[in-house]
Amino acid sequence: MDSSRLRTLLVTGAVVLLVYFFFMKPGTQRTARTLPERPVPTAAQRGPEQTETVRSGALVAEISTYSGAIRQYHIDAPRFATSHQLIRGHSWWRRDEHPGISTTDREPFFPLRSNVEFRRAGINVLPAYLTFDQVRREGDAVTLIAHLREQQVEVHRTIKPHTEFAFTVSTRVINQGAPGELRASQGIYHWIPRNQEDGKLFAQSWRRAEGLCHRNGRLQRMPREDMSKNGIENDGVARNADFVGLANMYFVQALIPQGEQAACHLRAEDRGTGDAAGAVLFGQLSWTPVQLATGESHDYRVVSYFGPKNASHLSAASPELKSALDLGYFAFIARGLLRLLQLLQSFVHNWGLAIMLLTIIVRTALFPLLARSMKSMAAMQKVKPELDAINAKYADDSNARGLATMELYRKHGVNPVAGCVPQIAQLPIWWALYTTLQTSVEIYHAPFALWIKDLSEPDPLFVLPLVLGAVMFVQQKLMPPATPDPMQAKIMFWFLPIFLTGISLFLPAGLALYMLVNSVLAIIQQRITKAQLDKMGAAVVASEEERSTGIKVRAQTAPSAKPQLPARKK
Repeated sequence: MDSSRLRTLLVTGAVVLLVYFFFMKPGTQRTARTLPERPVPTAAQRGPEQTETVRSGALVAEISTYSGAIRQYHIDAPRFATSHQLIRGHSWWRRDEHPGISTTDREPFFPLRSNVEFRRAGINVLPAYLTFDQVRREGDAVTLIAHLREQQVEVHRTIKPHTEFAFTVSTRVINQGAPGELRASQGIYHWIPRNQEDGKLFAQSWRRAEGLCHRNGRLQRMPREDMSKNGIENDGVARNADFVGLANMYFVQALIPQGEQAACHLRAEDRGTGDAAGAVLFGQLSWTPVQLATGESHDYRVVSYFGPKNASHLSAASPELKSALDLGYFAFIARGLLRLLQLLQSFVHNWGLAIMLLTIIVRTALFPLLARSMKSMAAMQKVKPELDAINAKYADDSNARGLATMELYRKHGVNPVAGCVPQIAQLPIWWALYTTLQTSVEIYHAPFALWIKDLSEPDPLFVLPLVLGAVMFVQQKLMPPATPDPMQAKIMFWFLPIFLTGISLFLPAGLALYMLVNSVLAIIQQRITKAQLDKMGAAVVASEEERSTGIKVRAQTAPSAKPQLPARKK
């Protein structure tokens, strides 16, 4: 395969992939599946509500004595300072300019709501919504206690800091009466309006959510459409979950069972119509029912994570939770690039500059492959007239044409595959770099300079995309045509810059910055390689002339200086 065909194939493949990822989205799945939602007792039926604040690093949550659930939470950090208050009276979901993992304002869908059942003679004696009547604070930990005297059961619920963005939630059920069967589960919820998950032209929305279930050492990702259609319901048989989670591109909320094994469940329900359309995503851990004799107790413990998809924070909460960070097919390369990006940022203290430096480093490291590819392309361009002559001469004899072509390549020392291999070898690295910058929470709300205040959002003034388009035109002008057909060459010359400019209009500014720096470096490297090739070509011409004339000729890459005239005699 010659280099021109390879470049045409690569561009065509890239266009097909982009069209698939950005346009061929699955349709909305309407379903009759419903989420568990029991009638909520009124405040008069339950008495006054009390809230306690629990902080774990930058994560701050208000725990309610109604069901021990999180009534509101926020991340107290400059770049992640997004409130997740569960506001009533506005609608049954929260609207927010920049929601991380938002939850609804309906009490059945409050995160970490206590959900325990105690069955005697097959009948649950506990209310669906526990009211905790005693609050005890010990240091940073809060313990809620429900004294259910009629049922002869006590429930103790303790929430305390675990790691950054994570709590440890322990639920103890004490049976003070007749024996019975204890059942428990723990759920998390996420509301995503349809207009937020649809995204824009050429760009997927970072808010588009999915479900995560890690079990048997493998992570299963499930988009909202599949959660609505099938979900994960194992009826409590396979209790081997490492964690269950709900995530978008930058944030994740997850439950990690501690000690006793639990089962993983994922479901979603589409709700609303028109502008109010959306879906509620539901993730749950459930435990095997246990028998409690009189005076016995049982504990359930989970780590709950509400925060950004940062590798160090995720792995601190749980080693398996780090898999929630989706770095694509070449994750083993992307992880190294992400660590290098973080290292660069620690020196320059600007994520935009770190992206530029990372692009320069990667481009410089791949320069030998680029130079080899361009040398092969130049060699192919040199023999092209003779190759065209062979194709015309043996147009009706493919065997003779193949033998003559191979002899031509052998005569000039040309290897047609040599230009393909370096370009193919670069693809995993560039794909991994693109994925790293697209999914990295490090650029979320990160300012760069001047008018670019958020590298995770498109350039508001479209300066980067327009400059990128101009640079791409220059790059196309300097590159040799990818095809011998003048019409095809003209189409490629105009199509690629316009296409990439159109894409970058809606991509995060961090990605547009990377594409711009990469294109500028490509032009510089092309000029360097071309200068080297011109010097090598001049040396070859001088060597051939020396052999034919027997006169030593000095190779020159530029016009020779004006000869000196002999000095006049005095």
